[in-house]
Amino acid sequence: DLVRVADGYNGLGIVYKRLGDYPQSLVYYTEALATYDSIQDEMGLGAANENVGVLYDLMKEPEKSMAYYQRAIDIYTKAQKPLSVSTARSNVAVLYVGQQRYDEALAIFRQNLKTYDSMGRHANSINAGVDIGHVYRLQGRHAEAREILLKSLEKAREFSKEQEQADIYHNLFEIAMAED
Repeated sequence: DLVRVADGYNGLGIVYKRLGDYPQSLVYYTEALATYDSIQDEMGLGAANENVGVLYDLMKEPEKSMAYYQRAIDIYTKAQKPLSVSTARSNVAVLYVGQQRYDEALAIFRQNLKTYDSMGRHANSINAGVDIGHVYRLQGRHAEAREILLKSLEKAREFSKEQEQADIYHNLFEIAMAED
């Protein structure tokens, strides 16, 4: 079953990425991409492209990272998978934040928030709110950051999202320190 083979390659790519062996990770991701492509598994191909994008981001190669993210977005868009499109777009926005392209990142995070809210995806909405608050904080827009972070905190508490709560508290702490 070639789907399982491709999934195995993709999984090994993830394992080696987490071990910090990026060249070996890329070998397995490349095998996953080729296998998914040969069986025309669009969602697998999208996920593997995203994973390669993450890998290139870790390797400090943003141009390559962006190219793989864009491939994933194109695949997910064609497959009419708005949640997957938003997830891949979040990766692009994170690249933009690293490049201090804050307005572009905010546009993506805001669009994702609308998508997640329209789909009733509360956990994703919380993360988008945290992302927006983080960018506002980096821009020194503390009042706006605090407002969206506190709204996200309410949702995070409601849905018992502990990691998100920790991220929110960290951002609120950084704001308090900057204003002190």
